[in-house]
Amino acid sequence: MAIPSLAEFPTVPLHISDAEGLYNVLDWQRIGAKCMLKHFLKYDGYLQATIEQCRYFHVPAGNIPKDSTSFGADLFYARHLRKQNFVLWCSPTERPDLGGKESDDSRLMMEAEDQSLSVTVNQPGAYKTICVELELDALAVNTLLQSAHVHEMEGTAGSVAFDAAPQASLEEMLGGQGGASLSSYDETALASAAFRVLRTMVASWLREVSKFRNVFADYQIIHFYRWLR
Repeated sequence: MAIPSLAEFPTVPLHISDAEGLYNVLDWQRIGAKCMLKHFLKYDGYLQATIEQCRYFHVPAGNIPKDSTSFGADLFYARHLRKQNFVLWCSPTERPDLGGKESDDSRLMMEAEDQSLSVTVNQPGAYKTICVELELDALAVNTLLQSAHVHEMEGTAGSVAFDAAPQASLEEMLGGQGGASLSSYDETALASAAFRVLRTMVASWLREVSKFRNVFADYQIIHFYRWLR
């Protein structure tokens, strides 16, 4: 808080960011004052949108951070996992808890690789045949929901796939029964149950968008790949 006395009052932060380089001018005071007044006159709309998003997340107003979509994905996924009796991992950083082997997982560098790769293919020109322009979107969501067809195309559908391996119940684990050596085959067998929960969560978002036109569920789908990677 820039004003210490405001710490005695409950506050609801509104995360609004101006354009970059807006104040890199000599008369930044005048520009800053205009932006402040503009945000003040529009604060009612900002506040109502924040309250609606908090109502969708089922969290108190003011508890949403700046990156609300990633926070919402973490929140929904944690709730879905707890409903399925999962134990949530705890890590002081944004990296997952891998038992001290976080730095050994090369897949955690995928974010830097995604930023350097370009997926846009554009070859304009005049051709004798018909030209078609295709625009693909939400590939991560589609791949997650249609994962069963991916296994069929790879020839690993049914009981052959590792993610279709049987999961031992809690009673079997406590009694020393069940597939204790199942995790030694492939890590996909360990993540299969959590993967199904993830697919159920995304399917619920898609259902809310298609049936109820929920704009906040649409935000979650739009930012799903950014959160997933």
